[in-house]
Amino acid sequence: MRKSGRKLKSLFYLTIIVVLCIFLVGCNKKGEITFEQAADEVFSEEISNQSEVGESKETERMKAGGTDVETDAWIYVDVAGAVRTPGVVKLARGARVYEAIELAGGFAKDAAISAVNQASVLQDGQQLYIVTVEEQKTKQLSSSEGSLETSGEGRVADAGKVNINQASEEELMTLPGIGASKAADIVRYREEQGRFEQIEDIMNISGIKEAVFGKIKDKITVQQ
Repeated sequence: MRKSGRKLKSLFYLTIIVVLCIFLVGCNKKGEITFEQAADEVFSEEISNQSEVGESKETERMKAGGTDVETDAWIYVDVAGAVRTPGVVKLARGARVYEAIELAGGFAKDAAISAVNQASVLQDGQQLYIVTVEEQKTKQLSSSEGSLETSGEGRVADAGKVNINQASEEELMTLPGIGASKAADIVRYREEQGRFEQIEDIMNISGIKEAVFGKIKDKITVQQ
């Protein structure tokens, strides 16, 4: 009986030891998993912090360099003149004239379409003015009149008036009371004294006084 009791006690203690070992092993494994999870969380947080720091530095660098990615991608153009809905339009950087016109509703009926380079690249803050057919004709007429010249050195200006600052001797001789001698004196005066500032200055020429001036004052000019 004593031997049997001792065996039972030994078996009981052995069972307790085995259970304790299993429990301790389980605790160790649980502790290892918790440590690995904690390590993963710390590593993930470190990566996130580094990413945020990197983005912050990049943002500061771009601001320091005056670059705003979102703002830099767009331009604003004022479309005016012969379009259906004039106003400011927003376009992607590098946009062309035809795109701005489309956003402004397209050409108006009286637009001078042939005068517009629709393939031209637009710039931020630019005003795009579309002229009408009438405005184009007026501009062309004005340009044509401004470039009208006579043969030789002289120029016809002010509806046929003789420019005494540029006319040749032959052209000056077309004026009443101005012969070859006076014409030569006018040219010589220009060369020595400079241009005439007003038409009355022609009376500084010997032989040209009020009587002659009265005949030519409506036929001469000093404009460029």
